[in-house]
Amino acid sequence: MIGLGLVIQPATRWLGVDRRRPRVEYPRAESRTAVLAVIGVMVVGVFAFEVITPVDMAPGTAVPPLSVLVALRILAAHAVAGLPVWIVLLRRKDRFATVGFGRQNLGRATLLALSLGLAFALVNVALDPTSVGRMLQSPFLLALAMFLGIGLIEEVIYRGYLQGRLSWAIGPHPALVIASLIMALSPLPHYLVSQDMALVDAARAVGLMLAPSFVLGFFMTRTQNILAPAILHGFIRWSLLLSVT
Repeated sequence: MIGLGLVIQPATRWLGVDRRRPRVEYPRAESRTAVLAVIGVMVVGVFAFEVITPVDMAPGTAVPPLSVLVALRILAAHAVAGLPVWIVLLRRKDRFATVGFGRQNLGRATLLALSLGLAFALVNVALDPTSVGRMLQSPFLLALAMFLGIGLIEEVIYRGYLQGRLSWAIGPHPALVIASLIMALSPLPHYLVSQDMALVDAARAVGLMLAPSFVLGFFMTRTQNILAPAILHGFIRWSLLLSVT
């Protein structure tokens, strides 16, 4: 993760990041609404995973034996958990560009994300050569597709929506810190309720998410396009799955 963070800074210099803040009428009110909506995501997520995907998953890394149906159920649970954010966006008729969808840096950011994601996966494979054979097996390819979908959903919520709105009110760097901390903490109710984890184990799992959360937030700050952190998010999860399975 440290290596990714160090590479992102020089690698994104050529993107010409636009650091101007969007002009909105009530930036602080928008940011408060975003924080409340994301807290709602944490609450709804507990029920979504309890109802839609009552399956055991290792926190932040492994998944149960995958089938297309199980993968779709897991994706559906993540999408349903995001209802508070989707409702706010629809009611306010916010444009896709306000959560990071747009042509700005699209091609270059996507290419960079794919390159970094594959490099991260190859480094993990190099550390565990026995995982090479698993990379092209159908369950792991299905897992990659699922993780890319999860990455897009979660990055829209925590990066495009929450971090974006916070940046309107307090600037990009404080927004990066706050949004990254909130994203790392977001699975805590799920760990405690759905997975029945002890508080110490849940806190340890949250701690392990801090580094990737900050890296992905920094990537969003540099690229200003949601597809970049979404793709990297998917590859990070996939790489960790390969290394622990």
